[in-house]
Amino acid sequence: MRRKSFSLTLVFPTLLIILLILYPQQSLQAAREGFALFTGSVLPSLLPFFAAASLFVALGGAHWVGRILEPVMRHVFHCPGIAGYVLVMSFLSGYPMGARLTADLYAQGQITKADARRMTILCSTSGPVFITGAVGAGMLGNSRAGLLILLAHYAAVLITGFLWRGGKLSQPPARVSIPKPLPFGESLGKAVKSAVESIFTICGFVVLFAVIIAQLTQTGVIALLAQGLSPVLQLLQLPPDLAQAMLGGMVEMTTGCRLAAETTAPLVSKCAVIAAAISFGGFSIHAQTFAFTAKCGMRPWHYFIAKCMHALFAFCFTVILGRFLIRPDAAAAYVDYTGAYFMPIPTFVNTLHIALLYCGFAAVLLIIMLVLDYMDYRARKKGKS
Repeated sequence: MRRKSFSLTLVFPTLLIILLILYPQQSLQAAREGFALFTGSVLPSLLPFFAAASLFVALGGAHWVGRILEPVMRHVFHCPGIAGYVLVMSFLSGYPMGARLTADLYAQGQITKADARRMTILCSTSGPVFITGAVGAGMLGNSRAGLLILLAHYAAVLITGFLWRGGKLSQPPARVSIPKPLPFGESLGKAVKSAVESIFTICGFVVLFAVIIAQLTQTGVIALLAQGLSPVLQLLQLPPDLAQAMLGGMVEMTTGCRLAAETTAPLVSKCAVIAAAISFGGFSIHAQTFAFTAKCGMRPWHYFIAKCMHALFAFCFTVILGRFLIRPDAAAAYVDYTGAYFMPIPTFVNTLHIALLYCGFAAVLLIIMLVLDYMDYRARKKGKS
């Protein structure tokens, strides 16, 4: 059995090497584009966040945020209060910040394996700059579309995290003593070193999966699978040209977003597919997540199912909210995505009525989850009596 498993693990690298030999020019071009994507957007956007987040944790700031958010995190999501800090950082900076901070907290003994598993699912989101800037204003040319995807994406992850919270409240680990913060200079040096190591791990995954997508496209695998997906799209009343976007998003979410934006599908349909692609994250994000959380006890199959649920909820929320946020006659103006990552945050952040809409929607979701939690608590209390 072990020999069979070992042989199966060799299939992927063997095929990759063969395709690199058969399509050297296409693979080289894809690697260049992947590296350009990394240096142009991932490196400047994530490296400062990684360093700042590591420094914040090292100096004890995460515990301060955790105390504020502990009631909500413990009773709604069955996570320790410190998970609130990880969730906020994941919301702000995007993939794979949540996985990295979760792994750091587990390595420091501040959370248990059960906490780490719940937090890996809950704190797995894209960032607002990518969704509203790169996708909304950049790829779709419509800031309201970016807001729609953002709302659906965050609402879906909260519902997914609530459903995967488990039956028992998180218990503190055996070792609960908070480590004494190191001097600022030493903490800063370690934070920068850790951030650089993490960011270049991500670089490797970005380049690798860019090459994989190019090879799948070159060999016709994507086109073949797209034909098989067409009946499913017809059932969902989606245009067939979104099939390649959905398949591309399963491998790498940015590619899926770009392909969806380039189609002639209605704007709400584009937004729904893009929201699902961003929420699923793609196998590239899955690989990055497990590169950080390999020791946390998170099973890949569980994470895959949770991200499928996240994508499904995001798709449904986008279709529902799209009726209120997107006009039926609204059109998307595709913009070359290579420059989209440098777009400023759209003006809706500074627009009062949109900000109130976002806060109100989040408040309604929180109230619903609190009511469900109270009903679950009453049911368990009756069962014990």
